[in-house]
Amino acid sequence: MTALVALIIVAVGAVGFGASWWCLQGAAALLDAGAAWKTYLGAGVITAVVAVVSVLLTIRFVSPLRAMAFIRQSLMAAHEGETAPDVVTVRDDLGLEADAWNGLMNRLHRQLGDDARQRFEESLVEQRRTSSDLDGAFDAIWQGLIIVDSGLNARYANGAAGVLLQARQEQIVGAPIDRVIEDAQVLDAIRGAMGGAMRQRRTFEIERTNEQEAGMLRISVRPVRRTDPDSVIVMIEDITQLRAAEDARHAFVAQATHELRTPLTNIRLYVESLLEDDSDTLERAKSINIINQEARRLERIVGDMLSVAEIEAGSLQLACDDVRLDDVFEQIEGDFRAQAAEKSLALAFELPPKLPVIRGDRDKVVLAVHNLVGNALKYTPAGGSVTVRVEVDDQQLTVMVEDTGIGISAEEQSKVFEKFFRSADCRVSDVTGSGLGLALAQQVIRMHGGDIAVASEVDVGTTFTLSLPVHQEAA
Repeated sequence: MTALVALIIVAVGAVGFGASWWCLQGAAALLDAGAAWKTYLGAGVITAVVAVVSVLLTIRFVSPLRAMAFIRQSLMAAHEGETAPDVVTVRDDLGLEADAWNGLMNRLHRQLGDDARQRFEESLVEQRRTSSDLDGAFDAIWQGLIIVDSGLNARYANGAAGVLLQARQEQIVGAPIDRVIEDAQVLDAIRGAMGGAMRQRRTFEIERTNEQEAGMLRISVRPVRRTDPDSVIVMIEDITQLRAAEDARHAFVAQATHELRTPLTNIRLYVESLLEDDSDTLERAKSINIINQEARRLERIVGDMLSVAEIEAGSLQLACDDVRLDDVFEQIEGDFRAQAAEKSLALAFELPPKLPVIRGDRDKVVLAVHNLVGNALKYTPAGGSVTVRVEVDDQQLTVMVEDTGIGISAEEQSKVFEKFFRSADCRVSDVTGSGLGLALAQQVIRMHGGDIAVASEVDVGTTFTLSLPVHQEAA
């Protein structure tokens, strides 16, 4: 039995060194010579110890080397851009080095994920902020803006679009565009831009008619990007005031032409009369007087036109000096006395015994009062009356021009001071006028620190009240 144990120990030692033949021979010797078993037993023990130490050293040094080889492969993969955990980590059974490497990679992966998530969240915040800024900017512009997507639905609409189309903004966004805009030409242009058939901007002017508000809209259609016809931008502008201004200018040009033609025709006729026959002294004096009146009328018309141009350019200035009001009203009464008599109108000037001298632009003050009195005479039927009543105190001069004319409706009283305004009353259509007189009068009086107000009743009469500071210098 002892020999068998010795044989096993020797065999184990031999396995450690790969010497099976030595094991067999040693075992045979032990069986034959039992006396030497102790010697071989010691050698077997030593061999076994050496084998165990070899195995332990192999595990201690070879396994880390294998782990480092796998770690090198993971590093190469990471260098190529791989970030997946199953690629950059190694097997857990490769030892402490593998555990350390895998822990490092897992922490790095979590850090990368946290950084990416943070960047994504910051990007979302920035995107929301930018989007909010853009929405605020788009809502601040006065033009309507609608973006139409490839499905012909309104993907975006700013606040002005809702106002101009008379719909709530949230009702427009997401709705089919043909429910938002009904004009067939505009819809055809949107479809053409969406299909790539139209690359340039097209503009349409459509009339907006409904019970609440009427007006004119200008709608422009074009692709958002010429190379990308999947989105179309629709711009909407309210050009009601622009069209009204253009119509008023056209009417002014026509009216001004008529206003200029009438005095020029009268001047030409009376000049021809003087050239043909100058023997009748009274007739000659009458002709010269009419020519003088018409020439001054032309001067006033041209002056009004120039003043309008200066007002629109912001360059109208006052040439301030002392203004003797008694001379002003004397001149105005002389200018209109003949015209009142010709229409069988009673023209009266009720002035205080003494009028002050004020500081201002004499020509502009005369222009304002002249327009008020002239309008009263023009719009008062024959047999009526026009009264110019003047009141003055220490602070203010008040001039009231009262007539018994056709009057002004309550709706139009707030518009009479607008440039180019003409009343819709059919009785006014036959009366010549440029529509500039009251606008100019109010403007120059306001430049002097005063104002003009109106009170009227249809078929009863009108009173224009001009107030002007007495001691305050003009602006």
